[in-house]
Parts: sequence; structure tokens; C-alpha cells
Amino acid sequence: MLGSPADAADAAAAAAACPSAADARYARAAALDRAGRRLLLLVSLGGMTIFAGALAAFHYNGAKPAWLALTSLVGYIVFFSLGLGAIPWLIMGEIFPGHVRALAASAATLLNWCLSFIVTESFASLLSALGPANTFTTFAAVCAVGVGFVALCVPETKGKTFEEIEQLFRRTSREDDELSLPAT
Repeated sequence: MLGSPADAADAAAAAAACPSAADARYARAAALDRAGRRLLLLVSLGGMTIFAGALAAFHYNGAKPAWLALTSLVGYIVFFSLGLGAIPWLIMGEIFPGHVRALAASAATLLNWCLSFIVTESFASLLSALGPANTFTTFAAVCAVGVGFVALCVPETKGKTFEEIEQLFRRTSREDDELSLPAT
């Protein structure tokens, strides 16, 4: 809550200084082919981790300073828009082999929307059960796990053909099979 005119002025100044989500869309389109999908996902999730953590810090600090809440929300949205908002949809079309692409993309889309529904529906309950500080700490932790997942499991598909990407997964799958223990 904004308590004084000075808080309102601080919040307005923070809003004016932050780029909009539309600006992030343009930046993402320009950076996508130059930087690569994987790097943008890492930057996106890293920024989301920082800004969700900052929003948690705002609540741990007794909802002060007011500008931190607004800056955290705008920053989180911008970083989401920069990578995680669109790149998974692009990668999804690239990583599935052609003979299962339509079915696999449909299943992935269904899973995405089901999980989005669960997060949306559970947010108020989490807020009541954990409080805002712990809720946003949990979201920051999930984003941090996302950074690790992308770093370890998501290949760079920039500049690769569908065939090269499919071959990359075949090679990785073969290497995993060779490393697994034999059945007894």
C-alpha cells in the first residue's frame, strides 16, 4: 500500500523508469536469433528469480519501500516476456521429431495450460497459507530450479535444422543408454 504522497511519487518514478512488456517483446524478437534460445531462457529465468526474490524481500521488510514492489512486478513481467513467455513455444516446435510433432505439441500445450490453471487457482491459497513473503520466495525458488533445468537439459537450437536437432537428441539418448547400469 502506498502510505504517503512521497511513496506514490517514488512508485510513479519507478514505473516510468522501467521498460514495458511491449518493449521486451521487441527486444526479444531482435535478440532471439542473435543470442540464441537457451541463453535467453537462462537470462529470463535468472531475472524472474531476482525479481520474485525482490518481491519477497519487499514483504519480509514490512512492505517497504513501495517502489520495490512496483519495480519487482514490472521487472518480473519484462523478464518473463523476454524469454519464458514465448521461447518454450518456439523450442517445442523444434525439438519434437516430425512424425510426432503435432501430437507431442498438443500434449505439451495441454500440460502447459493445465499447470498454468493450477498455479492460478492455488495462488490465493498459497498466499493465505504461507503469507506473501514465503509465497514469492517459493516462486523465486521455482524460477531458480528452472535456471538449473535449462542449463543442464535444454540444448541450443539456434541455427540448427530439424534434422540436426533430432540427431542431437539421438546422440544424447545413446550416451545416456551407455552410461546406465545394466539390468540384473
